[in-house]
Amino acid sequence: RLAVPEENKPIHLRSPRSRCSKRPQAPHMSHSRLRAPREAVDSERAWRSKRRMTAFAIPSGETGGGVHRFPADRPLRLDSGALLAPLEIAYKTYGVLNEEKSNAVLVCHALTGDQHAASTHPVTGKPGWWSRVIGPGLPLDPARHFIICEPYALSFPVITIADMVRAQAMLIEAFGIETLFAVVGGSMGGMQVLQWAADYPEKLFSAICIAAAARHSAQNIAFHEVGRQAIMADPDWRGGRYQLAGV
Repeated sequence: RLAVPEENKPIHLRSPRSRCSKRPQAPHMSHSRLRAPREAVDSERAWRSKRRMTAFAIPSGETGGGVHRFPADRPLRLDSGALLAPLEIAYKTYGVLNEEKSNAVLVCHALTGDQHAASTHPVTGKPGWWSRVIGPGLPLDPARHFIICEPYALSFPVITIADMVRAQAMLIEAFGIETLFAVVGGSMGGMQVLQWAADYPEKLFSAICIAAAARHSAQNIAFHEVGRQAIMADPDWRGGRYQLAGV
């Protein structure tokens, strides 16, 4: 009988799972142990509020805006076939457009946003909804970029994301801008970013889509319908014409 050299003997490996009957469990921790102290939370909120109100103030000389009015012979054609004319688009700008007109950034706001992205709202007095992104030393810096933000109104007919983007493209063209350095937006604004990339790929250098998707799931559609019904259930709904109704 020949002896098999030790180095030639087969090696049988056991699966690591076979060595233990259960996977190690993380120690149980109650929610109360994971909560930050109340005073720490209040301090953080106060700091964030103060930061939004006072930090990164944009010099008044670098802000602008107004309402651009298109002539009646330049209507906005909607996907529904309706025409909007004469078209008026309100907008807000931060920064200065350079001579090459190559530093323009279009900010597409979410459902509840408006053009006051980084400046105090003239009616509510609240700070801009994106003052943590637009400002000196921030990702969208008015010292380097010409930032444009425009709103839309409920008095419009039923409109689509493509309709919104078509109106934005008309405004950008009115500024004499051939190519946007970037189109940025989150949520519904992110959907507009995707629409920009699909409809006008030659008109933008980059697209930044945040917290958005090309289509909604059935659950997402249902949640939005719940939100719409909650708003329209307001006794002072008045078809959304709050200002006209004085409510």
